[in-house]
Amino acid sequence: MAANNGNAQAFHWLGTYHYDGIGVNKDVNKAINYFHAAASMGINGSMVYLANIYLKGINTSKDCNKAKEFIYKFSNGTPSLRWQKELEDCY
Repeated sequence: MAANNGNAQAFHWLGTYHYDGIGVNKDVNKAINYFHAAASMGINGSMVYLANIYLKGINTSKDCNKAKEFIYKFSNGTPSLRWQKELEDCY
């Protein structure tokens, strides 16, 4: 399995499958772990998922600071107006 070999995209896709329950039982906690693994390897899509998860407190405590961290990472320090608004609403 590609994830066992440290493939970042594989971690991302495993995260999405577990997040949405595609082909596996839905398990947001597993998804969060896979997204963190992929995000640590630079996968922006996983950072977007994590930003949303922390903004909304999905299966975890709402954490605006963690959300902000991921938003700034995937946007290279310049979040779009949409993400700025999401952060403003979070605090």
